[in-house]
Amino acid sequence: MMTRASQPVTLTAGKMYPINVEILVGLFQFTYTISMALAKCKI
Repeated sequence: MMTRASQPVTLTAGKMYPINVEILVGLFQFTYTISMALAKCKI
């Protein structure tokens, strides 16, 4: 269990591109920012 805990958790997108927690959080922040901008513009 301790050996597995020392390895970072990563997902893969399309079995090619590794996605870690920092990238996932940045993606969520970007999505939220764009959705709030669109909601404010009422497009």
